[in-house]
Amino acid sequence: SIIMFIGFLFMPETPRWLIFHGKPQKARRVLYKLRHPSEVEKEYKEIVADYEEYTKLKLGIVALMKKFFTSKAVIIALIVGCGLQMFQQLGGINTVMYYSASIIEMAGFSDNQSIWLSAIPAFGNFIFTIVGLILVDRLGRRKLLIGSLIGVIVGFLLLSGSFILSDVQSVRAHSLLNDKCSYTSCGTCVGDSRCGFCAYHNDTGVYINGTCSPGNKHHSDCFISNNTDDCQLYSDYQDIEEGSGNDSETNKFWTYNSCPNNKYAWLSLVALFIYIMFFAPGMGPLPWTINSEIYPTWARSTAISIATATNWIFNLFVSLTFLTFADNLGQPGTFGFYAGFGVLGLIFVVFLVPETKGRSLEDMEDLFRRPYCINWCDNNEQYCLLKDITDDNKE
Repeated sequence: SIIMFIGFLFMPETPRWLIFHGKPQKARRVLYKLRHPSEVEKEYKEIVADYEEYTKLKLGIVALMKKFFTSKAVIIALIVGCGLQMFQQLGGINTVMYYSASIIEMAGFSDNQSIWLSAIPAFGNFIFTIVGLILVDRLGRRKLLIGSLIGVIVGFLLLSGSFILSDVQSVRAHSLLNDKCSYTSCGTCVGDSRCGFCAYHNDTGVYINGTCSPGNKHHSDCFISNNTDDCQLYSDYQDIEEGSGNDSETNKFWTYNSCPNNKYAWLSLVALFIYIMFFAPGMGPLPWTINSEIYPTWARSTAISIATATNWIFNLFVSLTFLTFADNLGQPGTFGFYAGFGVLGLIFVVFLVPETKGRSLEDMEDLFRRPYCINWCDNNEQYCLLKDITDDNKE
């Protein structure tokens, strides 16, 4: 917060705001700081022309809303802006950031290890966001978004695969004939928040087939005795605390979130890092960047407000449903589900999101007014021109 505060002290007002508030000379000076000198006068004149048009309109709230929702170009731009914000959240970023320690623990690391290792995706998010700042004007918004989404899909599929592999090699489990915890392996057992895995291991550390039993993070409703792998009721024995596998008397072991001896735990950590490495430079900042670029001035504040609300609505949805999905779909299914959202987001970007690099706000209404070629115009100008002519003739 202190760094941001200091940075804001040196941040100038935008040229557009300065012109709209009667400070054209300051606006010109700011443009010379931000733009190449050869581009300043052109952009300055465009902003002034836009301001003159804005002052002529002077729309009230009712007239503004009517114009807003009857403008085809603005509605198309709003669909693109809200769609990007929606897929940013459905891409699972806040699930990964909010629950990174829990995800790492599910993969097989201890509580303390998970807390420290959760710093890896957080640090990766910081570093690769800076990478995005370097690449955004070199590659363009569209290419960076497409590459980012491909990496997000790969990361989630790897994460899902790591949990599948972990379950395949995990210790087998007996069930207690209990509908809640009738699982046959440790991996699927601990994937259900109502269940945990209790087992006995011999002196060499080999885990004998244990039992999937009801319980919570702090204790099991039952445990394995020394002489048998049958689960005994708590009334006859002391509580088994999580991770008490070193008990010298019984070698009891109780785990709630992960399985012992998971040799694929590292793969989950790598998958998380790959996900962050691709998300941070693209789908992290670019929905906000593109939303600041695609609306005409008269509709900008309203459209950005709607897009921001969309972002937070889906943020809430993803945050509230992650643990429910993990309980009902299991970890592999949950992360596969997020990969599916990534595929939908990729389709959305490929077919609907145009390249906005190098375009001024004044160009955007024209960019989104052209029918059927929102995303093809830059590379298929002849097609777009023919389509526009055809539509003009129809009118």
